[in-house]
Amino acid sequence: MGEKEKTFLGFLGLIISIIIFCIVIFNTIDSDSIKVNTLSGKMIDYLCQNKYEEFYENLSCDEFPDLNKFIIYQENMKQILGNIKSYRSIGIYKNNSLDEKNSFSAAYDINFENFSDKKVRMILTFKCMNNKWQVSKYKIESENQNDNIELRNDIKYINMSIKDDNKEISDVRKMALDIIEKYNNGEYKYIYSILDYELKKKGNEDEFLKYLEKQNNTYGKISNIKFDRGEVGKDKSEYKLDYHYIEEKTNKKIYLTFWIRNKDKLYLSGINFSENVW
Repeated sequence: MGEKEKTFLGFLGLIISIIIFCIVIFNTIDSDSIKVNTLSGKMIDYLCQNKYEEFYENLSCDEFPDLNKFIIYQENMKQILGNIKSYRSIGIYKNNSLDEKNSFSAAYDINFENFSDKKVRMILTFKCMNNKWQVSKYKIESENQNDNIELRNDIKYINMSIKDDNKEISDVRKMALDIIEKYNNGEYKYIYSILDYELKKKGNEDEFLKYLEKQNNTYGKISNIKFDRGEVGKDKSEYKLDYHYIEEKTNKKIYLTFWIRNKDKLYLSGINFSENVW
């Protein structure tokens, strides 16, 4: 065999090796995971920038049948946790379970303004629908289930708010926060004006105003309040909301409970301050 033939065979062998290498690389690289990784980065950036409409365009899950419900959920989250300060990607993995087959999940550790020293885990699950990758599940959870009770309670409340009674719960919570604002500003007459009829029968307006003034003198202004839990009556006619805050002068933990009744509109049906004492 001449030199030309040997050179040709060597060159041919090199080409075949390159082709085999390219085939192996092509089969190794998962183009779907690349697409999901790119989309996942965009989605988390949308949340950081509060671009709800852009996020919703790539969202397809039963919990959020319309944009308005998704916006309420996000605003509720922002009100409780604050804006996203920073995040870290944990990674993207392919799901192999039967109900999640052919889907990917992306996990992030999120630092929110109101809990800057704690991490919140965010999970985005992606599915290919009509030849387009979309988020099919979107949830947040606390990083450690054994501590951070306040944070876990807040996250539980946020996740509960995606149910059908979301707007009702959200309205009740907003009313409680509005009452706190009016209380801190000394607008006691406004609070009296939204009392339930049964509560008004306990005393006249002057007596109620003196009660609130006494609470303010005893427990101070309400600041850095934290939500603990919420309960709903069986007939959904009354809501109980529990909060706590630290009184600035004495550094004592003060518990604050609201009862809010839902009739033709929302009324304050009860309010209670209590101190964390032995």
